[in-house]
Amino acid sequence: MQIHAYVNLSKQCPIFNLGQGPQGHHHAVQRRARSAQTGVFSHYGHGPLLIALALLLQMAAAENALAVALLVAMLWSASPWHRAALNRGHRMGRLSLFGWAANRDCLIRGLAHGLFCIVSCWAWMVVPLVSGSWHIPMMLVAGAILLAERLIAAKTPRWS
Repeated sequence: MQIHAYVNLSKQCPIFNLGQGPQGHHHAVQRRARSAQTGVFSHYGHGPLLIALALLLQMAAAENALAVALLVAMLWSASPWHRAALNRGHRMGRLSLFGWAANRDCLIRGLAHGLFCIVSCWAWMVVPLVSGSWHIPMMLVAGAILLAERLIAAKTPRWS
């Protein structure tokens, strides 16, 4: 029953639909799904680095890990390096549409965007990981701060 539900779900999800479309579109549908999966998996592959950083912070700061993480996150948000990473994350290049070049470009775009996302957001992402029983509220706070930072238009990198 679960396999049947998964197959039906995969047919309904347009980005991962590998079914036979109108004549001549089967290859394009497969290309779209493969490119989307490559981009998504390459973007989210940086998570273990944050977990390792949170573990190191908890071992080093012990009971003060949350306070240290909040201080580091606020300092990082005010730094010019943070703004430069946000600005670079907003820039998107061109993508090839066909062949191996399309797969390569999706992989490179996913890795680059994931890297600049991690560089710009790493400090706030660590805060919920070290907050213990306050994990969910701190995740909401960090998410709101990151969303606000991401929506701000590009500026010249400087201390703010």
